[in-house]
Amino acid sequence: MPSQEQEEKLGSPEQHDYPPASRAETLTDGMLDTTLTDLSASYLSTLFQTNSSRACVESLATLKRYTQELEKTYAPREIPFSSCADGPIIDIPKAEQRGDLVYIPRIRNAKAFIVSDSEGDEELIQAIFRKERILERLVQNNPNDQVFFISLGDMVDRAGLRASHTLEFLLNLKFDRGFHDKIHLLVGNHELSPHIQMSDQQGGFFREVVDFRSSYSIFGDIPEGLDEEISTWFESTFSSALPKDAAPIRVAVWREFNRIFTHSPKTIVTANGLVLCHAAPTHSGAFSFLQNSSKWPQPSFKQAIEWLTDIPFNLERYTDEEKEVLASMHEATIQDITWGDWSPDVAGTAPNTLRGQGILYDLKTLEQYLDCLGARVMIRGHQKNPPRGAAVRTPNVWGAGDSLLTINSLVGSSHFIQDDNGFKEVAQTKRGYLEVGLGSPINSINDVIVHEL
Repeated sequence: MPSQEQEEKLGSPEQHDYPPASRAETLTDGMLDTTLTDLSASYLSTLFQTNSSRACVESLATLKRYTQELEKTYAPREIPFSSCADGPIIDIPKAEQRGDLVYIPRIRNAKAFIVSDSEGDEELIQAIFRKERILERLVQNNPNDQVFFISLGDMVDRAGLRASHTLEFLLNLKFDRGFHDKIHLLVGNHELSPHIQMSDQQGGFFREVVDFRSSYSIFGDIPEGLDEEISTWFESTFSSALPKDAAPIRVAVWREFNRIFTHSPKTIVTANGLVLCHAAPTHSGAFSFLQNSSKWPQPSFKQAIEWLTDIPFNLERYTDEEKEVLASMHEATIQDITWGDWSPDVAGTAPNTLRGQGILYDLKTLEQYLDCLGARVMIRGHQKNPPRGAAVRTPNVWGAGDSLLTINSLVGSSHFIQDDNGFKEVAQTKRGYLEVGLGSPINSINDVIVHEL
């Protein structure tokens, strides 16, 4: 049972003395350690350190508040987007999420640090924050040194059951410390696949959060009716009974994490020529719809933005038949973004039979999609093994042509490079991340800096 002192450490975010983003002061490298220490004693981390029902209830309330903030981005509204060609350079960042997309204008003196497929590697995120002094630079908010942190998805599963701590740290910075427009967490196929999270072979996020060894019942009450609600929801969703050793309050926390994932963005478009996503262009949904619909006979950047940010969430203007089609297309679009693979062996697109979801696509398809969005380069993760014809830059990063760059940040594994002589195994012994400017135009993958740790 947690001590009274441990219980007193639990509290709402308002009880913690977080530094405001606008305060400019000299900070030391020790600030990150202090912040992580503060978080480890706060409401959400305590869920994984104690059996306190209070910790679980407060964690659930915190995650629901984050979900509500994300839900606001799906409300129909007008945002003035500009294409790469005519997007103005501004001094103050005004990155904003609308629906499934985040748009980042051209920002003078701004850099973004990008990871993908960290899969719970808490040490990776901490190492990047230390090396690049990201937390210090966020707090200082120097107009001449703006900094963004972006994850391209698959932050959960497979890497030591620490995804919850990584998510806590980044969600706290985004929603509770005022860095909403500087921290962007896209989702991948792992975040959008609860069945993968529950798989012993592939996943671990379900067990990490639920922790079958725990029990809440001896420490207090949980919200009335939650036991029955969670049991009913679990059985209807997964066609199986809730495991007897899984506390419903913790399953509710895991479900709320997944609601956050559902409302998190899937794509970022920057006005200086980048598209960022987990896996692939949105060919089977947005692009094919723009190409073939009489409503938009000439695909354009503005129309693609309307699809990604407005159509799925503002359906009252369409007939019932159109709504059904659009809903199916939206689902297909998300599958493409989070499951697709680049292949030198297809012309156009083909079903991704290896994964069972999403598409295979060639460079021509990608470049058509980029043209539609006024962009030149797509950065993504997901595809660990470089196909034949890929240009390997480091064990973490490979490219194709001038327009596709793939990064897998996770360390401690290996991948296979395919050439005319077959496959060659390459050990991935270092963590990796990318750095890219947000002010000057991005014309090719050579404008992106690759870092190893």
